[in-house]
This record gives sequence, C-alpha cells and structure tokens, in this order.
Amino acid sequence: MASESILKEALERVAQQNGFQSGKFTIKLTGEHEYMHTGMVKQYEITEPPNQNLKLSVRLPPTVTDKFLLIPMGNWFKNNVHFYKNVYTRIKSYGGLFTVPKFYSSSMKENEEYIILEDLEASGYHRPSMSLGLDRIQLKVVLTTLSMFHQTVATWKNRDPADFKKICSEFRPVLGPKYPYKDRLPDYEKCLRTILQSIWYSSRTKHSADQMRKHIVNLLDGCPGRLMRTLEDDFNLSWSTLVNCTMWTPNLLFRNHT
Repeated sequence: MASESILKEALERVAQQNGFQSGKFTIKLTGEHEYMHTGMVKQYEITEPPNQNLKLSVRLPPTVTDKFLLIPMGNWFKNNVHFYKNVYTRIKSYGGLFTVPKFYSSSMKENEEYIILEDLEASGYHRPSMSLGLDRIQLKVVLTTLSMFHQTVATWKNRDPADFKKICSEFRPVLGPKYPYKDRLPDYEKCLRTILQSIWYSSRTKHSADQMRKHIVNLLDGCPGRLMRTLEDDFNLSWSTLVNCTMWTPNLLFRNHT
C-alpha cells in the first residue's frame, strides 16, 4: 500500500494536471473506509481560493485478505487498474449502462499501489450494496456490461471458434477446486458460456451496442432461476458473491440517488 507521502505527491500531480497552481492549493483527507473484498478507499478534497475544488477517491489494496475471495486480491487490483485505464473508454463508446468515475492516476509499483479516481459519491452517486447482493435487474446490468467489454474481447484478434472454447474453459479455474457449491457450477458455466457465445457472435457480425445488449438480456432471461439472488439466500451462497469477486464488481458501478 502506498505511504501517505507517496499519495501526497500523486495527489499534487493530479491537482496540477487539473489547473491548480503549485503552492496555492491544499489537500484534505475527508474520509476513509475499508470495504470487504475491495480494499481501502480514501476520500480527499483539493481546494484553491477562491472557489476551485476537486474531490477525489483513492483506492488502495486491502490491509487484510478474505478467505471467500475467488481470485487473488493482487489480480483483482490489477484488473481494476486495467479497467479504468484501458477498458472504460471502450465501454463508453458502446453506450455503457452505468456511471463510472473518471480515472486520474495509478501506480502498480510494489508497496506503492493506488488508483486515483473522481469521487462520484461526493456528487450524490452511490454504490449498490455488496452486503445485500444483487437483485435480478442489477445482475443483468453487471452481466450485460460484462458481455460488452470482457478483457478477452479486447485482445481476441482472429475470432476463431477454437479460441472461444479455450476462453470458456478458462472460467473453471477461476472458480477453483475449493469452490464449495459445486451443484451450481454447471449452471454458472452454462450462463458464462452463453454470454461468451453472444460476444463471439456479436463480434463477428458487428452488432450495434443496443442490439448486443438486447441479445444478452434475452439470453439472461433463460438462465436458471436459482442463479439469481433471492431474499432467503445466504450472501456467500449467492450469485452476487461470484460477481463481486471478479473485476466486474458493484464497486465499479454507481447510480444517482434520483
């Protein structure tokens, strides 16, 4: 995790890149909280008289690990950096369904990791609660988004069916041999395979974003009902856990209170 001095230097650079004059602005820590699965989030406000201000959210790796994580936290953090630096512009061009904070800066140097983002929560947006899981509509948003910008698509050049099969097979190791709810594994794989099949089909036929979204949502309607979260589900048994523990987590998605 980056030290306070490293964060201060990074925040100063961001401030100067956004029109603040060196020596005339102040940086104030306004809040911090460690989220389960996702790490520490610190909120800063940069101000310069008479009325210039910038509110930032700094994400740091977690101080503790969680036994329920399905992928290593180091991979999760790297995936988030990849998302904000390389993938979000792609989503934006596709007409993404949600709001994502603006990316300002990041570091992946060992023991100095951080991501500096726009603080959307200070502007009235909020994250869907992970502790409550995802309802059917939220799950569709996450998975529809997944279908549009999965990292494999960004590097998948030849659109070969053999590559598609290889990509599908790679999801099993993500769940891992210790995945405790093996009765759900076939349905989970079936759903992911359906999504990836749609990606493959849409990428070959150059469907528009709206057509792709409609196609994916229709496919999701046919997914086994027991994959969707119910009020009686234990949090760690639910589909939301699988979604939360990948890079496509509700912590990337924001909604306005209105």
